[in-house]
Amino acid sequence: MLEWQKEIAIRNGVPPRLVERLSEAFNHAPVGNSSTDGWVNWLLDIVAEYPLDLTIFVKETALISVFGRAYTNTSNPEATAKRILEALKVLVSKWCRGCTLAQIEEWLLEFIRKHEENVSQQANQSSTAQHARRFAIRIAPDIGFLCGLLGQISAYKVAEEDGIMPPLIEMLPQMVRTGDYDLHHTALRQMSTHPSRVELFEMLFELNLPSIANAYATMDVVREEVTSAVMLKSFTALVDKQ
Repeated sequence: MLEWQKEIAIRNGVPPRLVERLSEAFNHAPVGNSSTDGWVNWLLDIVAEYPLDLTIFVKETALISVFGRAYTNTSNPEATAKRILEALKVLVSKWCRGCTLAQIEEWLLEFIRKHEENVSQQANQSSTAQHARRFAIRIAPDIGFLCGLLGQISAYKVAEEDGIMPPLIEMLPQMVRTGDYDLHHTALRQMSTHPSRVELFEMLFELNLPSIANAYATMDVVREEVTSAVMLKSFTALVDKQ
């Protein structure tokens, strides 16, 4: 294990083995993928090699608050952790692809009822989407922490190899927390004042933007593309009114 890997582990309060595994996997990072959930899925697959490492970056209290007895009622903690990791991939995808909290709650309730095993009364449906809200408030930031760990590793790796830090990796923690689909979504959110996550996702696809080629797209270029698309849409709408 390299000294900088130990430093990152100590700085972030995580076992050195996780930093080492992420460092080894970095050479196979999905740099051709520009979506938030694509990168998170890749990270969670690395964690899934040792499923019990789940609680290194997601607090157990957060897991209980979101998954309830689907997490606590288990005779096989490793299998449960692996199942939860797969569920997190689905949740991040829904969160970053414009699903409403009600839609996320519906999926979560079905998952909990399927995996809470033998109970006298199944989990109740929440009219306020409490499980989905807890995911957004408690678990999404924890996944953002894992993304931040990747960012620190990336910084050391590219410095060693005199390479370029993919801008997407730098932005990834924030993108997970806010539910951005890609950097276009991030740029659109930064330009907007009031629209919700769901409204922004709908606006994103109404703009009909070109796909971002890879993780190396710069924010300046991305912002320019979004600005041009917004101006074109506004101009088209104005012409249509006349």
